[in-house]
Amino acid sequence: MTRLPDFRLETYFSRWEFTARHHLTASDVQTMTLGELLSLADDKDREAFENLPLGYTETFGDPALREVIA
Repeated sequence: MTRLPDFRLETYFSRWEFTARHHLTASDVQTMTLGELLSLADDKDREAFENLPLGYTETFGDPALREVIA
């Protein structure tokens, strides 16, 4: 089986991504734990997260989310 060459950018990130003092090439933000996120929520939002089912939603998206967006 032919071995593909290493993906150089991924090799670079695997070496430096979590050890560099400043990471200026990230395409995402620093993550939070769920606890940190919920500490920012009010009682209504915290209750919504605590009772959030993690199954599939309707094809066109959750009706409540669509209502807020509209």
